[in-house]
Amino acid sequence: MSLRGDIGNIQKQREDLLAALSPQALDPYDAYGVGAGYNGTDYYIVISPIYDDEQGAQDNIAAAENLIEEGVSLFDGQRWSEWFRTYEVRTEGRVLIVTAITDAPELWSVMVAKKDLIFFHH
Repeated sequence: MSLRGDIGNIQKQREDLLAALSPQALDPYDAYGVGAGYNGTDYYIVISPIYDDEQGAQDNIAAAENLIEEGVSLFDGQRWSEWFRTYEVRTEGRVLIVTAITDAPELWSVMVAKKDLIFFHH
C-alpha cells in the first residue's frame, strides 16, 4: 500500500470514529482554555470551553460528563476515564470547567498538540 493509501485509511478511520462519537459531542463553544497544575497533593488538568451565555455552559454539563466516562482518544482509542482518577464538572458564568485529577499532567499539552481535545463539538 502506498503512503497516500495509508494516510487516506487513517483519515477515514478518524472520520468514522468522529461520526460514532458525535452524539456525545458538546454544543459549539466560542473558545477554550486548557492547562495543568499541582495542588500540593495531586496533579490536575483543567479544560474550560467558553459559551455564548450561562445557559450554554449549563446545558453541556451532562455531555461533558458523558465524554469523560464514555469518550476515547482519537489517536490511541484509550478511554478518557482511564486517564483521570477523579473529575469535577461545574460552571462559572458562561464557562464550563472540568477539573480532573491525573497521574499524567502532560496530557493537556499532548491533547492540544495532536488536536485530540476531549471536548470536540458538533
